[in-house]
Amino acid sequence: MALTPKQESFALKVGAEGLGLTEAYKLTYDCTKSLPETIHGRASELARSPAVAARIARIQGDRVAAAVQKASYTLADAILEAEEIRVLAVAAGNLPAAATASTLKSKLAGHLVDRREIKSGPLEESDVTELEELRAELLKRRAAQTGEAIDFDEGNRPQLRPN
Repeated sequence: MALTPKQESFALKVGAEGLGLTEAYKLTYDCTKSLPETIHGRASELARSPAVAARIARIQGDRVAAAVQKASYTLADAILEAEEIRVLAVAAGNLPAAATASTLKSKLAGHLVDRREIKSGPLEESDVTELEELRAELLKRRAAQTGEAIDFDEGNRPQLRPN
């Protein structure tokens, strides 16, 4: 038996969107003159009707199947896709795209690793040059925001100068 458009909408809200029966019912049907107990009862009754219950089960089954397929996407799948993209890019003569795909494939395979050094600890352990560079960067940002000029003293250290 085919569902009415409202029954289909209700089934989608429950099965695909994961809404509760009452909430799905309120979003599908006009409930402005209904008591909460009435809405709850009608939603439960609708969900138990064989055609609607079967549709909700099919939708939920499709959702589970999609989740399983997504979860089964492996590193090998990603590497294979990067290789397929690289081959297509080379065939199309798009060398930048081919290089990007090769880089991605190498990263996925663990051959290229982005490394960043993160330092923490007391300022006393920091290199003076690093601190001066940080100060200069902060002063440049402040100058850009406020319109102030930057002067450099005899040690080539930047200092803000009011305009």
